[in-house]
Amino acid sequence: MSSDFNKMEIEINKIKPDKEQPRKTFDEESLKFLAESILSNGLITPIDIDEDYSIIDGERRWRAFKLAKLKTIPVRIVKLKKDKVQRLKRQLISDLQNDDVPTGERYEAIVRLYKLYGPDITQEKFSKELGISYGMINSALDYCDFAEQEPELAKSVSPHIISETKSLPKEEREEIIKEFKNIPKEDKKKDLIRELVRVKKKEIEDKKELEELKFKNEALKKAREKEIKIETSQDVLKDIREGIYKTHNELSGLMSRIRRVRKTKFYLHTPKEKDNFLKFLGGASERARKWADELDDLRETIEIEILRE
Repeated sequence: MSSDFNKMEIEINKIKPDKEQPRKTFDEESLKFLAESILSNGLITPIDIDEDYSIIDGERRWRAFKLAKLKTIPVRIVKLKKDKVQRLKRQLISDLQNDDVPTGERYEAIVRLYKLYGPDITQEKFSKELGISYGMINSALDYCDFAEQEPELAKSVSPHIISETKSLPKEEREEIIKEFKNIPKEDKKKDLIRELVRVKKKEIEDKKELEELKFKNEALKKAREKEIKIETSQDVLKDIREGIYKTHNELSGLMSRIRRVRKTKFYLHTPKEKDNFLKFLGGASERARKWADELDDLRETIEIEILRE
């Protein structure tokens, strides 16, 4: 095997995997292809190890070397044994650049590193350092929180399903995930979970609207039960009727004069008099509209009970 890298060769049995490495899953078929490629072409990039020969980055390549029954492996020694944050960051960035790393393992590593940074780092700064989106951090935090509360349910579906349902309340979310879990594998499609979530959101909105309507109806019912009936006399009603007739006659006379005035030109001494007169007309118009509205309300809401005396 030949390589252009300046590297050192270490006996493969002296190297050990990192128990804290984010990646836990390695596809056997993929490892076989990698082993065959290494036997044919050599290793392009050495693996990174710390001072104790613990792997920092390259466990998949190390496993492929073992599968190929090679005795030594090219390595670079990186002094990161005591720096847990930088070690995990390096491992995570490597995993983020590798398409075949399971999403759940990525999410767990993102959250672990985020917590190692401590409370001083913001999600925005953290996302820039790793070169990931703000949404991925939120999805990772939500996934890990859900997996902690419902470990068995989280194992039964992909992290994508959990991420798609994060906008739902807890009970509805679990209901959707269980429903999706029981669908035959051949019937599961990419957009199916989104449709299930959309339908569930609509159900929640409809239920909320129905509850609000029931609450309003109950409040109205209680208000009616507490209504106080006030009796009035015929004299009071006669006064109201006579007042309305009188006002009607006065308004009719006023409207007649207004119609005549429309044909007459006014001569006022100053612009101020004109402004005052227009304000007066505006106020009178507003009061007339208000009285008309009150009369309409009275007509619609008044309860009349016929009594035989």
